[in-house]
Amino acid sequence: MTVPFENDTGNIVRKLARKSLKSEKRRNLMVVIAVALASCLICFSIVMALSTRQIEKNHVEDTYEAVYTKITEEDVSSLKGLDDFSRVGEYYMLAVEPAEQGYNASYIYCDEETMYIARDQMKLLEGRLPQKEDEVVVSRYFLSNYGADAGIGEKVMLSSESFHGEYTVTGIMEGYKEKEVNGTSILLSKEALKGWSGYDPADYRAYVHFKNEQQMDETELTARSREIAKEYQLEMPVMNLSYMKFYKQPVNVSMLALVAGIAVLVIIGGYVVIQSIFRISINDKIQSYGQLRTIGTTPKQIRSIVKKEGRFLGWAGIGIGILLGCAAGGALFSRGFHLPFYAAAVVLTALLGRFMVSIAIRRPVKIAAGISPIEAVRFTGSQSGNAHTHKKNMRLNPLSMGIANFRRDRKKTISIVASLSLGGVILLVTASILLVRSPERIARQFFPDGDYKIYKTLKKQNMR
Repeated sequence: MTVPFENDTGNIVRKLARKSLKSEKRRNLMVVIAVALASCLICFSIVMALSTRQIEKNHVEDTYEAVYTKITEEDVSSLKGLDDFSRVGEYYMLAVEPAEQGYNASYIYCDEETMYIARDQMKLLEGRLPQKEDEVVVSRYFLSNYGADAGIGEKVMLSSESFHGEYTVTGIMEGYKEKEVNGTSILLSKEALKGWSGYDPADYRAYVHFKNEQQMDETELTARSREIAKEYQLEMPVMNLSYMKFYKQPVNVSMLALVAGIAVLVIIGGYVVIQSIFRISINDKIQSYGQLRTIGTTPKQIRSIVKKEGRFLGWAGIGIGILLGCAAGGALFSRGFHLPFYAAAVVLTALLGRFMVSIAIRRPVKIAAGISPIEAVRFTGSQSGNAHTHKKNMRLNPLSMGIANFRRDRKKTISIVASLSLGGVILLVTASILLVRSPERIARQFFPDGDYKIYKTLKKQNMR
């Protein structure tokens, strides 16, 4: 905007800024890379935090709030008849037995409601659940490794202690990490369950999902579940802690604090790096700014030129960084994709990146605008302003020459050391988050109230 009787020089300023950008390709590349890396790390951190939360939320959403254990088939029917529940899944864990082929078979009976509740662990891809005693549902992993790639209606061989012989495949499901644990789940019919030698009529489980769970908090859900247990003389239910943690509490304060800490470190590091690059560039172009001042360019116009350069390079780096951050987050956490979360990450990254660039170029802008034509002619490239006396008999070698070069511009030296130090800190923090996750802490999330010790026993072989 121009005041009355003032010439509009905006077009000239834009042309000078474009000319300056074309003449400083190396500086432009360094600034764009610095901003892109900072924006990428900020965007990736936000996407990672939101995606992991979304994955956990998807895992428990519309599943179950409580589990009734040690109940009979009649108890399950009674729970299914209650108006409180929109879904009641019937489940029975038979046994986990080693098979002759070398894998561990987990034999399970469940109904369609349980299959829906456990869709993240075992998803029916095609076919139906077994109904007859010699029918099974097996996973694709089992068929490809131990079932000769059999299809629906074909026979497969089971070779464990309790279930041995040929069974007809009625359905194929997708298992969960079966290769890693060298095991597979096999679904049996209720007829096979009741014909099993270890069958206990009072060892069913019921997974229940409330109708109005959105209007109830953890205390109300727990209280109502226990009231039902007392009314039907059942054992106290086990509440789904994951549901309460990830669904009823959508905001993870600790994760937000971690992301905020990373963002602060990245902004500080980016500020130091970008300011150093612009300071070096301005030092190299002091004479050019002095010539512009000689022909009548005002400090305001010089300031506008440098600001336009910084904004252009900043937005270019921010755009590249956002694309890289979203791509990395989508590749690593594809199951947590949620468009509003990604949009929030993009907007927040753009705002933080713009803030970082603005404060980083503030000091270089003042330096460029404050240079007078006479100061530009006298400028020698040393920012300290003090002439250092050199020893007459100083030995010249790479080390002494490097030290002398660092001493010529102490501010630039401090900026370089600070940027490298902050870069190392950011690298270590990121590596700690992504690579050094404690298995004990992960296990504690699922078993918060106790410890389990696992022992492996070796069978003694007779030596001949």
